[in-house]
Order: sequence, then C-alpha cells, then structure tokens
Amino acid sequence: MKNKKRILIITLVALVILVTAFASKTLGIEGFLTKAGQKYAQVKSNDKVVATVNKKPIYLSLVTLYYLGAKEMYTLELSEFKKNYPNNYKQFLAKPDPFKFLNSCIDEILLDDYAKKIGVKPDREYLKNLISQQKKEFFYIINGMPQSEMNRMPKTNQETYKEESKIVRDMVKASGMSPEEYFEKKEIPVLEYSARMEALKKQMEKNVKVPQPTSKEIEDFMKYRKGITKDEAISVLREQKARSIVESKIKNLISQLRKNANIKIIDEDSLKKLVQENP
Repeated sequence: MKNKKRILIITLVALVILVTAFASKTLGIEGFLTKAGQKYAQVKSNDKVVATVNKKPIYLSLVTLYYLGAKEMYTLELSEFKKNYPNNYKQFLAKPDPFKFLNSCIDEILLDDYAKKIGVKPDREYLKNLISQQKKEFFYIINGMPQSEMNRMPKTNQETYKEESKIVRDMVKASGMSPEEYFEKKEIPVLEYSARMEALKKQMEKNVKVPQPTSKEIEDFMKYRKGITKDEAISVLREQKARSIVESKIKNLISQLRKNANIKIIDEDSLKKLVQENP
C-alpha cells in the first residue's frame, strides 16, 4: 500500500507547485464516484483565493481537494490501523488538517522558487526514472491494476486501493482533462519539483560534516539488517545522518524564506467552514 498511497498523495498535491486552478469551466456534480468529487465540483464552481505567496495564489479548491480526498483515505484506513495498532494507531494516522496543508503549500512554493533562483536542476536520469515509475502507477489507478499484481496485495488492501483509486479518478474528471493530458500537465510538474528538491538536498549534503556512527549504532543496525557488512552498515548510517542534518537545514531555510516572503492568508473563514461542514 505504501507506493499506492504515495501516488494518491502526489495527485492530491499536484496543483501546489503549479500554483494554478484546475480547468476554469464550471463543473456539475453528476458522474463522480465519491462524495469528495461531488463536493470539490461544487467548490470549484465558485472558487476563491485563500492565500497568496509572493502574489502567487492558493485556491480554496486546492485545499478542498486535499482535505476531502485525505479525509476519505483516512476513513478507509482507520479501521485497518486500529486493528493492527490498537494502542498507538494515532502515531501512524493523523487526521487531515486543511491549515497544515495550506502551510505545506506555502513552504513548497517558497522552496521551489528558491531552488530555481539558485539554479538547482533535477538530475535527468533520476527524473526520467521517477516519471516512468509514477506514470505506470497512475494509469494503474485510472485503468485498473492488472489482476496478477492486485493479487499480491492482502484483500483488505485491495479494497482500500480500489476506493482510493475512485478518489483519484474523480480528481482527473474534475480537471476536465483526459488522463494523458492530466498526467502531462499536473503530475509531471510535481515530479519535477520532487526531483529538484532531491537535487537541492544532495547539493546541501556536500557541505555537511557527518559524524561517524557509534559502535552501538553499528551493532544495532547490523542486528536489524541481517547479512549486512560493517562497512555497509557504516555507509547507510552515515547517509541517514547526512539526510537528517539536511532536513534540519531545510527547516531552517524555510523559516528564513518565510521571513522574507510576502505571505497573505486571505480567507481563513472558508477553511474553518470546510472543516465544520465536513467533520
């Protein structure tokens, strides 16, 4: 399920980097597979800007799309997580929050603009492989996964995947585009952003001083990863430490970018209303 969930999340945030609305035509509420799709169409027909980042708009329809889609996914997976992790399922499954998502949109716009400004470009081979992988998964969702691959999933996961796929198909329908056009115009820019962030992190890693793993860390990791050599364990642990340091630097960078950015929250009441009407 992890890969399938990642595809759904990628689709949910597909408009964040584009910072544009979906197709501008008014949408009806007929023919959607989920309540989320119907509600999104209603919001889209009377869309509004809820925030701007350096004059770039973030639309209510985008936040609605995320919130309702994530809410349906949350509901689908709640019983499964409660069953598998009865005492701590909340650690793995957080309730969707449109305000947190809005802040994520702001951060991603700022990071993307920063990376472009300093000339960070995605690694071509990395991006090519990423697009190939995600395109395959995307059209599995649109056209149906081959039964041979579906059978590899546990039955409960199969049902969840089918329901999540309906949400994604509704989003494509709401865009007014064909699946091929949607992938080209909405998904690929997000994958380019993802690849650009990967390139930015690798660039930052070059200037990071990584501490050597302790003997205890190496020992514990070798117990966890059976068959791995000590040198391999050290290499993996150093890479993990480097990534952890870089993630911390990214957080600091975002804080600095926010200080210098022109961020306006224009319509907080609409987000509150969204939660009230769809608890």
